[in-house]
Amino acid sequence: MEQAGRKSRRSNQLSEDVKSRLDFRAFYLRFCLPVRQSSTRIQALCPIPKHSHSGKGRPSLSIDLRRGLFHCFSRDEGGDTIRFYELMRGVSFSEALGEMAGDLGIGGTRRNSLTVRAAPDTEAVAQRDALPVLPTGRMTLICEAFLERCKCEEQTEGVNYLARRGIDATTMLHAGLAYFPRRSYHRVMRHMLDKFSLDELQRSGLFNARARLTFYRHRLLFPFYRCGRAIFLQARTTASGVEPRWHNMRGGVPSLYNVDALDDLPSGRTVDPGGRLYRYTHAFGAWL
Repeated sequence: MEQAGRKSRRSNQLSEDVKSRLDFRAFYLRFCLPVRQSSTRIQALCPIPKHSHSGKGRPSLSIDLRRGLFHCFSRDEGGDTIRFYELMRGVSFSEALGEMAGDLGIGGTRRNSLTVRAAPDTEAVAQRDALPVLPTGRMTLICEAFLERCKCEEQTEGVNYLARRGIDATTMLHAGLAYFPRRSYHRVMRHMLDKFSLDELQRSGLFNARARLTFYRHRLLFPFYRCGRAIFLQARTTASGVEPRWHNMRGGVPSLYNVDALDDLPSGRTVDPGGRLYRYTHAFGAWL
């Protein structure tokens, strides 16, 4: 009984620590597309999978940003941020608490987290760079296999992140972008190890010296296409406070982003970099 009591107290303390560190607005906007928001409240269409909302109609999810509480009026269910994470991920309270604490680096979880094991530290980068360069054809096969595997995973977080920046799901599909959630990390990693040798994966920069997938905190994937083939990948983090914001495969960026779109420009059209790299993307229809 005494041991159970200590465990309960530790869990309660960790729960309070997690909630005290969270930016409530940033946390909920990882999962929700706001319909209306103010300094103290967000109203949104409810994204909770088991609530089975169609995404149509009036917003039923109300979020109190001062206390970090949510309530779905159509299902009369609510709670705090940890409860929301449980419902979104389909995990237990202890699993939700552990994952959230690991992401925040509290409760002693960061030292053993995948974030650390996946990160390309100085020693790992030096070992990787000492490896011979992977042939272009094999790099392309790895890029395309990784993209296709990631597209099989739940895309909601990536779609919501881009939608808040004015990029809809149709454009995301047209540009060949992909996202994979944190919980699919091991599944994606095993899939790649089944298809390619560890040596090739390390030489591509997709895996580090510890045989871990390096695209952990950067899970929104932007492929570089040439002649319709994915030849290189950059990835962006969707979490606040993570630096650097971008993570690349090994080697320099091989071309302009979406260089195939240049084939659609009229003959004689001038592309002026203007002192920096402006990348015209046919998919996004804008200079980035």
